[in-house]
This record gives sequence, structure tokens and C-alpha cells, in this order.
Amino acid sequence: MRTVMQCSPVSSTTLIRRCIGCSIYKVLFSNEVNTITQVGKMHTLTLKNPAPEDGSTITFKVREVKEAVTLKVKEKCAVFLKSLDDVVGEVKGMITLTCEASKPRVSPTWRKDGTVLTAGPKYEVLHTGKSLGLIVKAVTKEDTGDYRCDLGTELSKSKVTVRGVFDDTA
Repeated sequence: MRTVMQCSPVSSTTLIRRCIGCSIYKVLFSNEVNTITQVGKMHTLTLKNPAPEDGSTITFKVREVKEAVTLKVKEKCAVFLKSLDDVVGEVKGMITLTCEASKPRVSPTWRKDGTVLTAGPKYEVLHTGKSLGLIVKAVTKEDTGDYRCDLGTELSKSKVTVRGVFDDTA
């Protein structure tokens, strides 16, 4: 992704960046993140792979004349790169559900049949980089159901089936 800003001054231009929410000003130069080009009177600033934290005010300065623009970078919504698979588990065993998000900074919500699941003795929630997982421990027939991982922007589903000998004497 690239962000491009242009101006057409009559003489040389200085580009200044001020981070949103701070008072630090920084003169911009071409480098691995910024490319500043000039064709005739047109100056172009290109920011490579901007992230939300790159939001700032960019000021084009020609002699004593200044023109500022505010750059706001919106992050793409998270999606699933790998969805949940249906799983068959055994009584008294363990079930692991795994999926992968498009970015590491997500806050997934795990549900079983619509009920939110939280980490504890029964469930272990995994989140390493973009990999997400749910471990169901000490599986019983009550663990059969529809499981979902919700990123807030997308949903992945898994049907869990439990096999084995069910002890109905209680």
C-alpha cells in the first residue's frame, strides 16, 4: 500500500511532518519509507506501507508559505487466512481448533453454540502472532456443538463431534 501527496510550488519545497498528538516536527527526506520526487514544478511525497501510527500532519513549505494536510491511515479489517475445520474428538481426550488471521493484532472471541468461552480449566485460548486456537480439555459429550472464532469483522465456524463411550450413570 502507498500514500501519495503532491503539490505544485514555484520554487523548492520543504516537507515537514508532525505526528498527530505530539509537537515534534521532522523534515522529510527520501529514504526507505519516504520517496520525494520532483518533475518540473510538481513535488510528490510517497509513503510506503503506511500504518495507523503513521498518521500525521504533512506541511509543504515554500519560502514563508505553508500548506498542511492531515494524513489518517485506516487499517484493513482482519480476515481469516485459514478457517476452522470440523473436528471429531474422543471422550476424555482433547480437541484443538486452529485458524489464522490476516494480522497479529486481533481480539478473537470464541463461542460454543452462541455462548462466549473464556480461558480456564476447561478451555485454553491460544494466540501466537496470526495463529489462533482453542483447546478443549477433558472432552465430554456436552462438548459436541458449533464452535466459532469471531474477529469482529469475520467469523469462522467448526462443527465438533465427540465419539466414545458416554457414561450416563450419574
